[in-house]
Amino acid sequence: MASRFKIEFRRNSDDNLGKGSSDDKAPFEKQSKGIIKRLIKFAIPYWHLFGLVLLIILAASASSLARPYLVKIGIDNYIQGGVSGKLPMEEARRGLYYLGVLYFMLVIGEFVFGYLQHYILH
Repeated sequence: MASRFKIEFRRNSDDNLGKGSSDDKAPFEKQSKGIIKRLIKFAIPYWHLFGLVLLIILAASASSLARPYLVKIGIDNYIQGGVSGKLPMEEARRGLYYLGVLYFMLVIGEFVFGYLQHYILH
């Protein structure tokens, strides 16, 4: 039985297979620039909220990054120092207590910053 369909493979004259030409990107870049301009026009009346949310995001990120560092300080300075005898046990306990309180405050702060960010953006 003979095939009724004929399949032809054509090559582009410039052989840019899969590379995409600059002509393909030009309309997308123009369109994305237009979208960004419209978004900026929309955001101008709310610049103070965007600035506030940016600060909240930075504070939440800083509190999130500080927690593992506090654990490192607790292990390296207080636990290891107390076990090896470099620090008196009472001083090691006090240091761990203060680090624990600070850690808890960072967890609460991260929650508050995340809540504020969610509340402002929605």
